[in-house]
This record gives sequence, C-alpha cells and structure tokens, in this order.
Amino acid sequence: MNRRAKELGLSLIGAATLLAAWASAAATLQSPFLPRLDVVAKAFADNWLFERVLSDVVPSLTRLGLGFVLAVTAGVLIGTAMGLVRWVAIALEPVVEFARALPKIAIIPLFLVILGTGDRTKILVIAMAATVPVLLNALDGTRSLDPVLQQLAQVYRFSKWQRIGMVLRWSSPQVFAGARTALALAFILVTSEMVAYTNGIGHFVLVSQRTFVIPDMWSGMLLLGVLGLLFNAVFVTVERRLMAWHRGFKATQLDGG
Repeated sequence: MNRRAKELGLSLIGAATLLAAWASAAATLQSPFLPRLDVVAKAFADNWLFERVLSDVVPSLTRLGLGFVLAVTAGVLIGTAMGLVRWVAIALEPVVEFARALPKIAIIPLFLVILGTGDRTKILVIAMAATVPVLLNALDGTRSLDPVLQQLAQVYRFSKWQRIGMVLRWSSPQVFAGARTALALAFILVTSEMVAYTNGIGHFVLVSQRTFVIPDMWSGMLLLGVLGLLFNAVFVTVERRLMAWHRGFKATQLDGG
C-alpha cells in the first residue's frame, strides 16, 4: 500500500470517527439543537442541491474570491517592499502590528458605517482579515534570501526587475504558506454576512438560528466545512504543481549536504 492510499485511509477513518461521535451524541442527548445526521443530510440536500446555490452560495464565493485575491496581492506587494527597503519596513511595521493584533470582527461595524452595506464592505473585510499572514510570510521570505543569490545578482548586474523577480521566486514557498492560512481566514465572510445583509451562506445560517430551524443552520455550517475542504484541496494541488521546483531544490541541497 503506497503512502497516498494510507493517507486517504487515515482521513476516512478520521471523518468516520467524527460522524460516529455526532450520531452517538445526538442519540444520547436527544436535543433539538443537535439533530440526527439523516435530518441534517436531508436539510443539506433540500437547501444546497441546488435550490440556494445562485441566491446564497455564488454571492458568498464571489466575495470570498475577490477578497482573497486582494489580500494575496496586497500582502505580496507590501511584504516584499518591506523586505527590500528598510525605510518602508520601519514606516509600516507599527501599522502591520496594529492590524495583526486587531480582532477582525471589530472592523465590521466601522466598515459598515464608512462604506455602507454593499458587497465592497464584505470584500474589504475579507481582504483585511487575510492580508496579514501573506504579508508576514512574504516579508520573512524576502529577508531570508540566500546571500549567494544576492552576490550572483550583483556579479551579473541584474536589473531592478530581475532582482525583484528573483526575490519573488525565492519567497514564493512562504507566500504560498501564508496564502493557505489566508484562505482559511477568508471564511470570516460568514461573520460579515451575518450583519446587515440579505443573502449569503452566513446570512442563511443566522436566519436559520434565529428562527430555530436548527437542521437548516447545521446544513449551512456543513456546507462551509465542505467548501473549506474543497478549496484547501484545490489550493494544495496548485501549490504542489507550482512549487515542484522548490521540492527538487531542497532535495538537491540535502543530497549535497
């Protein structure tokens, strides 16, 4: 049995254990707030296959995607600039640390007051929440540039853009690690959709909770988990293909050591 088959088997065992624990707890507690799996599955099928896809899922994923792209773009640009230019790092470090410590939920009321309840507010909330991990990883990756590569750039008189391209390539593994964390944080859209909005998965979950339609609430939460799992799987697949050169580079380093 190869490694991938073993990993898949362990993943299935973990999922089966979780479902068994859920079923056992629902049967033991007999609580209306923890419905049986078959009830939640029926609510999931009724709501998301595919009645509410256009009204709730598509708007949520669109906002998440735009916010995530903005976060990665801003994080790479600012982090790389801070890593390359000392005065930029000195000027922006207090701002970055402030944004890092600020609870992201706290910015939602502020953005609502300033920007209103449109989609741009939600997109900016997602971008704000997801930028910091990308920025910090891009900064760390830029500062860890191999001195040999720096000397090589000087010897061959790389242009400014060639140097930047070299830095971006060197820091890309850490940028991907930050982007993966940012992808998880981007699901903060659920929180923003619970405030002053009329559609989206988060709005659906909140309305279901307030009206005590508990199976629907659980179905929305289950959908978010499934979407997170799928997004992460796609991200990991893309990362493995784009970062194949880095795995080969590390292997060469190990062999040389």
